[in-house]
Amino acid sequence: MSEQTVAAHHIKVLREILGREYLRTPDLHFAVRDLARMAREALGAREAIVGLWNPRGAAWSACTSTGKTLEASEISEYGSLSILNQVRDSAAPFCSGWETPLAIRSESILTHELAHVLAVPITFWEVSNRERQRYVGGCLYADRTIADGPFTGDDVQLVFDITRIAEPILNVLRHVDQIETRLSASYEHIEELKRQVAAELRLGEYESRDPWIVERVLPILGRVSRASKVNIVILGPSGSGKSFLAKCYHYACPRREAPFVTLDCAQVTSAETLAAELFGFAPRSGYFNAPPAGRPGKAALANGGTLFIDEVGALPGNLQQQLLRVIQDGEFSPLGSGESASTDVQIIAATNEDLARAVREGRFREDLYWRLKEVTIQLPSLSRRPADVPLLAERLLARARQRFAREDLARLTPDAIQMLVRQDWSRCGNIRGLEHTITRSVLLAPVGKAELEAEDLAFEPSETLRERDALPRRDEGIALRSDEVAWRREDVAPDRAVLLERIHHHGGNLTSLARDPEVARALGYYHGQIPPSTLSVRLESLDLRAALQEARSRRAPKPQVIVAAIRDHGCGTAAADALGISRNTLVWELRKAGLSVRDVRRGLPLTPPPAASGERER
Repeated sequence: MSEQTVAAHHIKVLREILGREYLRTPDLHFAVRDLARMAREALGAREAIVGLWNPRGAAWSACTSTGKTLEASEISEYGSLSILNQVRDSAAPFCSGWETPLAIRSESILTHELAHVLAVPITFWEVSNRERQRYVGGCLYADRTIADGPFTGDDVQLVFDITRIAEPILNVLRHVDQIETRLSASYEHIEELKRQVAAELRLGEYESRDPWIVERVLPILGRVSRASKVNIVILGPSGSGKSFLAKCYHYACPRREAPFVTLDCAQVTSAETLAAELFGFAPRSGYFNAPPAGRPGKAALANGGTLFIDEVGALPGNLQQQLLRVIQDGEFSPLGSGESASTDVQIIAATNEDLARAVREGRFREDLYWRLKEVTIQLPSLSRRPADVPLLAERLLARARQRFAREDLARLTPDAIQMLVRQDWSRCGNIRGLEHTITRSVLLAPVGKAELEAEDLAFEPSETLRERDALPRRDEGIALRSDEVAWRREDVAPDRAVLLERIHHHGGNLTSLARDPEVARALGYYHGQIPPSTLSVRLESLDLRAALQEARSRRAPKPQVIVAAIRDHGCGTAAADALGISRNTLVWELRKAGLSVRDVRRGLPLTPPPAASGERER
């Protein structure tokens, strides 16, 4: 064959491979099959295969020119495994009749009476590790019989050119194939986790023996779960299981396949941060620490599903209005954008506050209140559900046992369960406090114990008993530790005079009150500070909520002072810190004067509403 003929054939083959549409058909199997077919036709070979080496499995797989996929055990019927390994180890081509005579005897060579073999390495990039590594991950293999004649140097060069052109495409397709495999495995894992969560949170199997839950909670939620979208308010003390019940309802309603997203208003320190959490940032919003590409908020993340708003009573007034817009119109505006975005969310709101009282006091919008409470669920504290304590304790024990690898702790003794039942959980965290106690008890239990006994229960010093005689006595055979005596004197009547004096001293600030040892002693607590949520419940039971509000209103600075502070410091947060008040108080006092922080920064004068002005004139 003349040089012109060889060159023309060479160019024709390369043009054909350049015209292939591998990337328009992102299928690695299709690409290697087509490569093997083109090599067989271009070389006039009896057969051609493309072998692929799997480093993790340390095994070959291959594809023939007809598209048949070969496992490692089947390759010997079509080609020589020893030649494939030699090319992989040496990273150099193999050509019998060119440099090396075919002195190999394999099943394929003997069966098909082969005389000539040409094999060229195919290199890949390993991109899954941080260090990029190039290695021989494949081989283009072709063979001929005696009648076909030996491979020439032109044949070797042609196969080299074919593999060099195909390598980038095969690398991309192989990487895409790996990504698709991992994504598929991840999706299966996510779906399995969803099934497990849905099984654990199934509303129909909500573990409760309490008549209130069984008769007044579960039947209502079961009926409304058939609706595609219902806004629900769950009321109850902190730690009573509001978020768990919300998740149970989500997985029982038609939105179970969509996201369940939680927004905890009590964990956010400022209105701006809360707005960013709820509505997100627009691209190039200009806000401090905002990503240039923007960031979706909870309202967008929960699209199609359920948005659970915990402690909704802490939502500032301006965000209440924006949340009302989400409920009514399904629209919101991300921070830094004047354009509206759409969302379809079902809202479940939870709070331990009396929302009706908050509406009467003007701290919560009445229109939002009625929009949220299409259905209202009241959860009692754990102390009012003693029948649920054994079930919860066993479930929490199983969870802690698995978490801390304490399979030796098989169960709780009857005495331990009885002590947990008689504990006053309403003043020490409810279900959250029970979980904390079980977790600490499992951690601190001696190694080798088969069951948790009453003396193994590791109560916190701030936890209390409903009855003073609930603790076992020493003569009952249980040695009590010094920190397990009753930490709250049940026989001490609350000193209202001291409480009123301290409320006015702290200006109604609940956090400061909770840290005051005089307040703790007035309520009968002698170790540690009172949690603010517990203190709020105690003060409300003593009818001191009005005194709290009065102290807060007296402490609040006049609007003129707030306006001057904002103008001096440039923002509401810095002004609130300088005045020693919360930003919510600052915003509320401005609103009563008919202003907002933005109005003050724009230089608008202080002009109280007409009604308030008339009140002062009279």
